Amino acid sequence: MKLTTHASSSKGNLFTLERENDTIQIDAGIKKDINADILCITHTHGDHIKYLSEYVNKVKRIVTSEEVLNDIARVVDGYTFSKITAKFDPLPELNNIKTIEMVHDVPCVGFLISDSKNTYLHITDTVHVKYDPIFDNVTMASVEANHDLGLLEKNKIPNMLKERIKSVGHLDNVQALGVAKWLPNAKINLIHLSEERNDHDIIKETFNDIDYVIAGELERE
Repeated sequence: MKLTTHASSSKGNLFTLERENDTIQIDAGIKKDINADILCITHTHGDHIKYLSEYVNKVKRIVTSEEVLNDIARVVDGYTFSKITAKFDPLPELNNIKTIEMVHDVPCVGFLISDSKNTYLHITDTVHVKYDPIFDNVTMASVEANHDLGLLEKNKIPNMLKERIKSVGHLDNVQALGVAKWLPNAKINLIHLSEERNDHDIIKETFNDIDYVIAGELERE
């Protein structure tokens, strides 16, 4: 199993996960020449679905939750939505994919994706993750580490936006570390880092005993 981060920030998000017999694309926030079998959609913010219409025709199946699917109807044209619903997979577990509810300001899901050897966990755009024993089997994970709380408080953005980030927005470094510690057998890919409200030196200090990369690649035999 191999994960590639093509983009991960507020400007755009797109990942591919190569399994034994197929390739899964997660989100569609940038335009890139990618051939995937399954498209997984986390939520409807533009940095995650801006180029959704570019990929719908290319994939065989689309996986998300019913709640996110209904929200997609709000932001895309009817013709595009009809193509999405035609490929919507109501039983993703048959393809070893499980949606995990996130806590965000719009309906949002993460994903647990398996093949015969490995299990990948994708966590982004949430302020809370509930521990589940199924996480014990995770061997690779992308976990949002959006901001450092100290840098967020010092940032000059409006207080209303700061409160949104903390209450319905994104995991901070310490919260991301908590999730990573649930995954003792996993290689960790830290994603969706804020350019202004996070810092690689702070990340290094916070995750000093974690096997991690930042918006990179993970691979397991």
